[in-house]
Amino acid sequence: MEENKRLRYLLNRYVTGTCTPEEDTELMQLLADAGQEEWVKEYMAEAWSRLPGKETLDEAASERIRLFVLAHHTKVISMPASSGRNRRITWAAAAVMVLLAGSLLYAYRNLLSHRSTLALKPGITNTQDVAPGTDGAVLTLADGSTIILDSIKDGSLSRQGNINIVKKDGKISYVSADGKTLLPAGFNTVGTARGKQFQLVLEDGTRVWLNAASSIRYPVAFADSVREVEITGEAYFDVAKNKQKPFRVKANGTSVEVLGTQFNINAYSDEAAINTTLLEGAVRVKKGSSQQLLAPGQQAKVSDKGEIVVQSGVNTSEITAWKNNFFSFNNTDIHTLMRQLSRWYDVEVVLGNYNSTVMFNGDISRAVNLSTVLKMLELTGEVHFTIEGKTIIVNK
Repeated sequence: MEENKRLRYLLNRYVTGTCTPEEDTELMQLLADAGQEEWVKEYMAEAWSRLPGKETLDEAASERIRLFVLAHHTKVISMPASSGRNRRITWAAAAVMVLLAGSLLYAYRNLLSHRSTLALKPGITNTQDVAPGTDGAVLTLADGSTIILDSIKDGSLSRQGNINIVKKDGKISYVSADGKTLLPAGFNTVGTARGKQFQLVLEDGTRVWLNAASSIRYPVAFADSVREVEITGEAYFDVAKNKQKPFRVKANGTSVEVLGTQFNINAYSDEAAINTTLLEGAVRVKKGSSQQLLAPGQQAKVSDKGEIVVQSGVNTSEITAWKNNFFSFNNTDIHTLMRQLSRWYDVEVVLGNYNSTVMFNGDISRAVNLSTVLKMLELTGEVHFTIEGKTIIVNK
């Protein structure tokens, strides 16, 4: 009973925008808790019954509302506010208000009436659930020694030359101890496993976000003429401006050169191309003798054959959604979608009897358990999932 009062209190705080970060986290945990399922259903049914009309709130409808709330909630990873994030916060507030405001619940009920044939299929249970990925990485120093960054406390981790490696607020930074940068030999590497992500600040002030199953190799301190790093997987860069020192990123034979800008590189080995997407500034993408200069909003796709194809007017918020702790699907096929889930939840995927022509659209939080994501996808009526340990089986 006390938990129910607490949940009602937190819902009201959330809708009015007065939730503290701690209360916000607590609310989403309660909504995701299977132990709260019956009370949430009763609460929604009570609000539903007060609306005009005689329809009842069935099992599938109440589950869709609960999943709708969870799927549109996110925790932003140390990122300045953006229009994309504000849009998602607005959607999250509206989703919670479905539980509280009669007019929105009425509108949502009308929407559901047109989808009454959709129902959740059995197969996904909480006992088979998989938790979402977390912050964490391994730092490999120039001498070959390693530091596990997941659990180590904040503070100074190591000193290389006169550069201190400091961990604070979940990320590491390289800080000159006396203001005069020496150039110690060797490179460091930060790598994330599947189910992990991490952020670091390089010696020049450049900020880097690493997605799951990714790595970055970089000098402890940059040379006088150029700043060069190498990545695998996916990374987002906010490059510190320095016209005298171009910044260069290498990824599987592709080179991206900038002076100061924000861009995303997806260079996973199991993807069809290396994709570089520019948000601000300008970058030059090179592969062999081919090169292309990008403007903001453009994406360069580099094939294995070295061909560079530039696409304009891309939705950059979709491409960088992972950095904001979201999956964002836009006409995404099941193969691409499941590769993303496999990396983030550290699971294997078995593709069974499924419809390969189906495309998925929408945003889903990466902060929820795997079963919540799969149930949201099942609501399309086009796909069904079974979780067996750390394996997802996909069928239609």
